[in-house]
Amino acid sequence: MKMKTFLEFLIIGLICAGGGYGYTVWQNSSDVDFDVQTGDYSEYGINETNNIVIYTRDGCPACKELKEYLSERQVTYHEVVTNKDEAGRAKLTELGFNFVPVVIVQNTLIPGFQQEELDKALALLK
Repeated sequence: MKMKTFLEFLIIGLICAGGGYGYTVWQNSSDVDFDVQTGDYSEYGINETNNIVIYTRDGCPACKELKEYLSERQVTYHEVVTNKDEAGRAKLTELGFNFVPVVIVQNTLIPGFQQEELDKALALLK
């Protein structure tokens, strides 16, 4: 394998393992959109008693980091493990995503583990 090809392969592998913005792709995704979105996410599990829903996948390094980050801050959340919950995965796909983690905080949807955006959304809960 040529060195350039090997480096490209290595970089792609690191990105898919949770590098960059922190996400894991379960399908080929050439147009990953990390824009924060706002809207009504009540059909995705958000309600008065459940302000935060995170979509994750077993073995996802960014998902683990996200859960640790929330736990360190004593933030309670509902987790949907997409490789174990077909309905949850369908909901995530319905939102237009084929990667995890995806976080919904009340009316804010945050693709990937974007700490600054997550902190902004969490601050609005207080």
